[in-house]
Amino acid sequence: MDFFGEQDRAKRNTWWLLVLFCTVLVVISGVVLAGLWAYFPAFFCQGGFNGSNSNLKDRLCFDNMNLKNVVSTVTAIVSFLAMMSVWKYAQISSGGKIVAEAMGGRQINTASKTDKEKRLLNVVEEISIAAGCPVPLVYIIDSSSINAFAAGTTLQNAVIGVTSGAVEHFTRDELQAVIGHEFSHILNGDMKLNMNLIGACYGILGFYYIGRSFFRIRGGSKSGKSGGHPYLLVAGLGLMVVGGLGFFFGSLIKAGVSRQREFLADASAVQFTRNPGSMENALKKTASVGSVLTSRNAAEYSHMFFSDGLKRFIGGIFSTHPPLNLRLKKINPRFRDSDLEKFSNNYSLPVSNDLAAAVSGLMPLGDAASERVLPPETAQKSSPSHASSVGHKPADIVHTAGVVTPEAEEEAKKMLSGLDPELTKNAREPYGARALVFALLINENKASIPAQSKIISRLCGPDVLQLVEKIIPLVEGQYEIRLPLIDLSLPALRNLSLGQTHVFLETLERLVDEDKEISLFEFTLYTVVKFNLHKQAKIGLRKTLPKLGTEESIARLISVVVHASSSRLKDPLSPLQLEVYRHTLRSFPRAHAYLQSVPEWDVTKLEGALFKASTFTFEQKKFVLERLAEAAAADDYIDIKEVEIIRGIGDRLACPIPPIAMQVRQIAVA
Repeated sequence: MDFFGEQDRAKRNTWWLLVLFCTVLVVISGVVLAGLWAYFPAFFCQGGFNGSNSNLKDRLCFDNMNLKNVVSTVTAIVSFLAMMSVWKYAQISSGGKIVAEAMGGRQINTASKTDKEKRLLNVVEEISIAAGCPVPLVYIIDSSSINAFAAGTTLQNAVIGVTSGAVEHFTRDELQAVIGHEFSHILNGDMKLNMNLIGACYGILGFYYIGRSFFRIRGGSKSGKSGGHPYLLVAGLGLMVVGGLGFFFGSLIKAGVSRQREFLADASAVQFTRNPGSMENALKKTASVGSVLTSRNAAEYSHMFFSDGLKRFIGGIFSTHPPLNLRLKKINPRFRDSDLEKFSNNYSLPVSNDLAAAVSGLMPLGDAASERVLPPETAQKSSPSHASSVGHKPADIVHTAGVVTPEAEEEAKKMLSGLDPELTKNAREPYGARALVFALLINENKASIPAQSKIISRLCGPDVLQLVEKIIPLVEGQYEIRLPLIDLSLPALRNLSLGQTHVFLETLERLVDEDKEISLFEFTLYTVVKFNLHKQAKIGLRKTLPKLGTEESIARLISVVVHASSSRLKDPLSPLQLEVYRHTLRSFPRAHAYLQSVPEWDVTKLEGALFKASTFTFEQKKFVLERLAEAAAADDYIDIKEVEIIRGIGDRLACPIPPIAMQVRQIAVA
């Protein structure tokens, strides 16, 4: 899978979605205009309309049309529908949490997790760490059916939702395959496109919602008599009919956008697990138990689910997912429809004796019953050539962006199982997550710890400081787990209140500024945390940052990586570093001018460079990351500081780089 190509494809599809939306608006506006014209012809005729004249030509009054009223009516219709979409976009812009809560989901937290919910959380954490992206919030939808979804507008506000039925029925391998499927939607850009579909379709259905309200009001009179005003009843019914047209077009758009992406997500999950049997069994269980959701909002979010959340009708023409038997045949060409019937007749809720092992992440990736050689057709589509040769060249490092491989997942599993339980416990709850991030930061510079400790005690309290001091020995010298620990802590940090988030970020900023200098890791940590929490804290990134050009932005980012072998950002470059910088930026003739200001590092301009780079197309971002990797690999190895800064920049550019992406030769960090 080409992550960068898929992201640009998703952007192109968003533009096509906008074109379709505008086309449907024109059609609906025409239908509404025709209905109003038939019902109120006098409004659209110059000089009024004589109702006694039944001549169709005179009734339509094309010869003496009141163009001003026609234009104003069409404008009002289009504006109303567009405003409905804008309102919905604004509502869902805060992320997938809105969708999960609308579906009746409850967030998994440390106080209320069952063993099976812990297993789900473990799987989500493993895949997130393997992908190098922030761990999303995890929600349980209380439903006996089997389904799941990924929702959000960015990696930073993504959530994973899973029904309680799926948690109960799936083995760990099957759960891993389904969560891998959902992560494919996150990393391929499908998730954001699906959120855009919600906004577009809500506008298209605007008249239906208003008409339904009119119909329910039934025009009760002031005297309290029932029966309803006939004009409101007719208007409500008419608007619902027009809304039905919107439903027709909206459903077709959602179906057209979603169906083919499900095949790709299935193939990506098979590639990741290397166990087609897990995905096959998950789909069979879904077919046997059912995937229909009873939530009143299921129709609005139907295109986001793992399987059909609504009953199929009219031959499935409006279905947002391909039939399960077709998905099964894509995974296993030897599958027959009779196999599904046989499986359903023999299936019963499994009782696992290995749940404790599954929760701890120690179960094997697959069992003998589910192992199968990858079918040639699926293998060809889902196994990129770089999957087994990661990290040999700078370009290979970048190609791992957005790709979850079995090797990366296995490394993530080992890392998580090897963490001190105290670290895992603190990372999963807001109070401890703050202390964990502080401990990672102040451990960077031993000389500053006394002064930084006073800052923590003054702003957050002595109890937080005591916890920080307890955590420091657990993370000391373990450089390879620093960024994964931050990713692991982000869900808990997202549960901080607005006031707590402000205090946390203020404390973080003061800790970084305490010694009037900034190290590479301090910059990386602060950049990643602030970017992931800035919307939650209602902090704008653009207002306070300088406007930089493309060339200057790239040059400043390259210089950071070149500086990685220096102990501090302000240290001047060595002759070798200067040569690496010039060679990496050989296609930028003015790059040397930006290097001259490096000894007087302006962190604000560096943040401005990151912001500018975040606006690039994904192909441009790929170019930037390739140059960063080339600079890091100039001395034939990539040390842990270079890994961290490249992964940090990748996170800021929405291009997650897996930890296993680089062959790291660990050296002491000054």
